[in-house]
Amino acid sequence: MTRRINPRKVKIHQNYTVEEVAQLVGRSIPTVRSWIKKGLRVMRGQIPHLILGADLREYLDKSQKSNKKPLTPNQLYCLKCRKPQAPYGALVDYVPISDVRGRLEGLCPTCEGICNRFASPRQLPRFAEIFDLTIRTNKNA
Repeated sequence: MTRRINPRKVKIHQNYTVEEVAQLVGRSIPTVRSWIKKGLRVMRGQIPHLILGADLREYLDKSQKSNKKPLTPNQLYCLKCRKPQAPYGALVDYVPISDVRGRLEGLCPTCEGICNRFASPRQLPRFAEIFDLTIRTNKNA
């Protein structure tokens, strides 16, 4: 099961039952019913209750946007804690992925997991002012 749902799978001109929504997005029926309690609109005029595709897509888009956590300049995203963290000791490595993109890596002070943030090489001078930055030359280093 994937963590992120692709709202574009939902056909906006189609109606879905709760079971069809669960199958379409790869979630359980109780999960879809909890979405209904949280605000997903349902047509209750007949049985089975129907969910308009446009309403479902709108709900999924809104819920994914509300889950985003913007980072301040001195933060990286901890994959284990699932929240922004300032890296331990402000020690950060820049790992190039390509010529135009790389990843800043540091340790989470809470769980000691890896914190990440994508950055371009032209952003490095700004991050060097904030962090104790080490630039790796090899992807595997």
